[in-house]
Amino acid sequence: KADAVSLPYERAELLMAIASEAHQRGSGDKGVELRYECLKKAFEISNDLEAARLQSLAAGKLGALYENQGRLTEAMNLTQFAIGAAQSINAQNLLLQWEWQVGRLMNARGEKIKAIDAYRRAVFHIESIRQDIPIEYQDGRSSFRETLAPIYFGLADMLLQQSDLENDLNAQQRMLNEARYTVEKIKQSELQDYFKDPCIAAYSHQIETLSPSTAVVYPIILPDRLELLIDIEGRLFRRTSEIKQDDLEKGVARMASQLRIAGAVKNSAKDVYTWLIAPIVPLLNENHINTLVYVPDGALRLLPIAALWDGEKFLIERYAIANAPGLTLLDPKPTPRGEMTSLLAGMSKPGPVVQELPENIWQALRNKPLSQVDRNVRGINIEPRHLKKTSAPSLPDRSKSEDFDKVREMLVLPGVEKEIESLSNNLQANILLNENFELERFSKEIEQKPYRIVHIASHGYFGGSPEQNFIMTYNKLLNMNQLEALIKPKQFAQKSVEVIALSACQTAEGDDRSPLGLTGVALKSGARSALGSLWPVSDTAAQTLLPAFYMHLKDAQVTKAEALRQAQLDLMKQKAFQHPYYWSPFILV
Repeated sequence: KADAVSLPYERAELLMAIASEAHQRGSGDKGVELRYECLKKAFEISNDLEAARLQSLAAGKLGALYENQGRLTEAMNLTQFAIGAAQSINAQNLLLQWEWQVGRLMNARGEKIKAIDAYRRAVFHIESIRQDIPIEYQDGRSSFRETLAPIYFGLADMLLQQSDLENDLNAQQRMLNEARYTVEKIKQSELQDYFKDPCIAAYSHQIETLSPSTAVVYPIILPDRLELLIDIEGRLFRRTSEIKQDDLEKGVARMASQLRIAGAVKNSAKDVYTWLIAPIVPLLNENHINTLVYVPDGALRLLPIAALWDGEKFLIERYAIANAPGLTLLDPKPTPRGEMTSLLAGMSKPGPVVQELPENIWQALRNKPLSQVDRNVRGINIEPRHLKKTSAPSLPDRSKSEDFDKVREMLVLPGVEKEIESLSNNLQANILLNENFELERFSKEIEQKPYRIVHIASHGYFGGSPEQNFIMTYNKLLNMNQLEALIKPKQFAQKSVEVIALSACQTAEGDDRSPLGLTGVALKSGARSALGSLWPVSDTAAQTLLPAFYMHLKDAQVTKAEALRQAQLDLMKQKAFQHPYYWSPFILV
């Protein structure tokens, strides 16, 4: 059929399309033979036409076929030809593919240094055109992470392995740092894609000098193992867990699920501890570490490491813990606290805001029997399968629906008024409660007064995309862009917002991108720290833990991570709240 196409250029493109289809179908030896014949003909046509782009594509794909067959020399010759053709037209989208291919071939030949150099060139080409690469999401997965992240992880993998062969400490440190920053580029891209904001990486500062008793724990998940990089006073240490990615992700998902239902969690918590923390404990002890800054990625974002179990104690009993979105913190230097002027905003029963709920949440709530609502739990507790997509409300006026009052009732937060009252006794606070917690009034308060603490006791939800992220005021939804516009200008003021706390928020279950929403509260708002929960929390536990957090925070010598730790330990001492379901969902970003 391809021979029937009269125009040579189109005939060559059709031949390559047939070869790609045969490759995707994986039709055995016959499929390989068809791919070879099609690509060989396409390559011959491209040479006759002297069409550089066509030459590069045909040669590169033919080289990939030879690579799969183990014919490394022929594969390398063709790939180098493809690179030359792509360079002649500065086609960086092709160069990144073929340099990656060279890296794999060099690695297969045992030429590790040349393989690393090729991977570096591939990453350079990706970064050069990063903003022009269209990103799509399917089932919460980013097309960028699925297709191009393996190049970054491949480079990091080889750098980590090569660092073991370096005798010079400075050269070893350079390789470990490069590996970490290579993975960091993926995280920055993911944040930019998630928030559709190319500037979000510039919202924070590099981690510089931290306390000598603080360690930054940076896990890197590779297909065949878990790599752990630990930064102590600017020096990187490397440890490795021999756990495959699939097994790690299953173990993490199992623990995250058990935590959310207050199930028997210690066995799975011990498993994750064994992979993530046990290899670095001697290092932490040797350096007298008492605080961990944890930089999770992928599935590891789904659970709080405070709940890891070493067989005797939970991790929070040994260390204060803070989460960081990447190798950056929002101004990590401590500041004198003085009077922590606070804005306490709460909603015990929603008003007109119910009109603005995303359609899938509205439908899920209206279809759920009121008898299934647990008043002892905060949060929009709905099965994740109901929350995959959002759309505008389908009803012109939901208040006229017979389900309006039912949905409002389902969103009642009975403990909020008591929480606000308790906090106001310990904080120098202005209070916006229920009807007074309208979006317009909240906005004016933030704009006009230098609050150091902004505490919001209302429903917050963070899903797998920023369109699913919101905080409920009494009358309207508050989204992340609005929050940014309110608080961001204060980031560089003399008194920036120290803490923004959300006491009834949750992240979507099972979606490892959804915790990025809580990260975004800190990044996009410019607040120095954000405090929120990963799942719907016990109402009574929240009323106890949050006042304790602020009480400990009043001591200027106590860090925010340590204040949260002490509050969690206080709660854990109460017999009714010993299970990590009650005290571990709150994380500090």
